[in-house]
Formats: sequence, structure tokens, C-alpha cells
Amino acid sequence: MIRSGWRPPWCRPSTRPRHATSRRRCCGPTSRSSRCTAGPAPGSSLEATLRDRGIALPARGRVHLYEAIPGTWLSRIAALERRVAGLGSPSAAAWSQIHPLTVEAAGLLLQQPGLGRDVPATYLDRRHLIGVGQRFYYVEIPGASIPVQLAGPCTRPSEVNVTLDLRPASERVVVALYLSEREAQEVAAALNRRELRAALTLLTAAVRAGLRSLFDGQASSRLRVLREAEAEGPVGGPQTEDLWQVAGEAALSWLVGKLLDAVAAAVSRYVQSAADEFAAAARDPACGVTLLVTTTSPAILSMLRLVLVERRSPTARQLVELSSRAATGPLPQLRTRAGFHRA
Repeated sequence: MIRSGWRPPWCRPSTRPRHATSRRRCCGPTSRSSRCTAGPAPGSSLEATLRDRGIALPARGRVHLYEAIPGTWLSRIAALERRVAGLGSPSAAAWSQIHPLTVEAAGLLLQQPGLGRDVPATYLDRRHLIGVGQRFYYVEIPGASIPVQLAGPCTRPSEVNVTLDLRPASERVVVALYLSEREAQEVAAALNRRELRAALTLLTAAVRAGLRSLFDGQASSRLRVLREAEAEGPVGGPQTEDLWQVAGEAALSWLVGKLLDAVAAAVSRYVQSAADEFAAAARDPACGVTLLVTTTSPAILSMLRLVLVERRSPTARQLVELSSRAATGPLPQLRTRAGFHRA
């Protein structure tokens, strides 16, 4: 049963909440199958979000729902929820655990998609930009709290950043897979045990969770396009519109698939020969590890030029031709760097 309501408007201005609040118990255990893109960063799975809080899955818990009104800030919601375990503070460690309740997230988490509310991608990409009527949720697990480490510097979740370099002198695509400190240690442990398949699964799952959100508009600030005589920066505006409107669904699926293939090929070779290199990066004091995969695949670059330069969507025949070309070409390269890096 949902219990919701507004706090009385006669509360003092310093404590008056600027949001509506609801409570709902999960219908069943939160399991590993709940892989909605509802984590602290676009593309993060719910499983990864909870595990980063030290919660073993499956688990039962209570979901707190919030709806924004003018003046809502996540830090204010977190500060006012003093009776909710893990909240009660305006710190980033607390408010970063409050996530957008999209229709997809509500369907997967609560089995009631109608409780969610979809908003433009910009509101999902920037945590400090909140739309009136936007809905959020926080998962409270009995007996669990935000780990002490979240109050320190190692709070960044795993994410994927992509740089599309279309400058003639340096054409390439760089996929930067950042692994959170927890996931980096899991991969290092698997490599140390020579469990190569487990390590490969962990790495490919992390990049798969982030890639699609980059190209469907949920995380445009993590997708950069570099062109001749243009300043480097996020895609934004017309360039973003090119990718997920001009290209079309078939072309985007092709592009994401080929980038996944390139990353998987590089990671597969990497886990067999570079366990020591990854272990050294994981031991570094810097938080997490970044794997930088660089591809100069002619097929991928041709697709990007077609969409971003010529502003045309590929035909079915062109997709077939590009697929045949993708089977050839130089192998993708992989570098390891301790800490977080975009490229």
C-alpha cells in the first residue's frame, strides 16, 4: 500500500520540504534480474547501485518515492528524511542514492510502470537539473546503510565514456570503461584466481550497461565528438540529435553492437595476458580503474562520418556492406590507467 502526502505548508521555511513523499514496500526480493538503467549514473544497473552500497542480493526493502515541485533539490530531500536509514543528511553520499523513477525503473522495481514518469534525457543526465513533476526513488534495505567509504573520495560508480574523434589526422573511437573501486577489486580478484571467464563477464557487462545509454540520449555529456577546428566537448544540441534521430534505430543498434564487439575483442586478449597490469592499477591509491579501448575500424568510422558529417541515415544495403568491412581492419588496442579518465 502506498502512503503519500504533503507536509503541512505552515512549516518553517528552513525545514519546509519542496517535494511530495510516498512509501512503498517492494513486492518481492530485489534480485539480480532487476537491471534497469536506474542507478546513480545513466546506464548503471540497479544491481550495481545496491552492491556499491554493500547490499547482498537478493534483498527485500522499502522504496521511498518522491515527486518534485518548484524548488526541489535532491540534497534537500535527503536532509529532511531524517528517519530513513542512509539519508538524513544533505551530503553527496546521501542524495546520490536518490535516483530518477522512470517508467522502466518503476516497472522493473515495483512491477507498476504507471508510478514512473519519463522526462527529457537532459534531466537524467544532470543530477542538479530537476523538472517539476519528475519522480525519484530511494531503496531502503533493513539493516543496511551507506558504507563509510561513500563518505570518502571513492564514490564514483562505474561508467562508460566515448570519444568520437573525426579529425582527419587522428580518426579513432575511444571507449573509456571506468570501473568503480568495488568492481575493479572484483575483476582483480578474478584475474588473480585465473578465472578469466568471470573477469571477462564482469568487464563486458559493465560496458554493455553503459554504451546504449550514451547513444539513446540518456547520457549525452559522456559522449564527445572531436572535429577539425572545433573545441572538444560534449556532443550536445544538433550533434546529439544527429546520433539518435538521423541515424535511426537500426544504425544505432549496429554502432553499439560493433563497439561492443571491439571492446569484447580487446578485453578478451587483455584478460589472458595483462592480469599483473590490472592488479597494479587496482592497487594504486587512485579510486577505481579505467580501461581505454581504441579502435580505428574503417567500418565504424565510415558510419560516423555518414551520420555526423553527411547527415544521412545508412540504407539497409550500406549496413550490410559496413558489416562485411567490420570483420577486417586493425585490432582494437587497450590501455589500463588507475583512477578515472575520460580518454
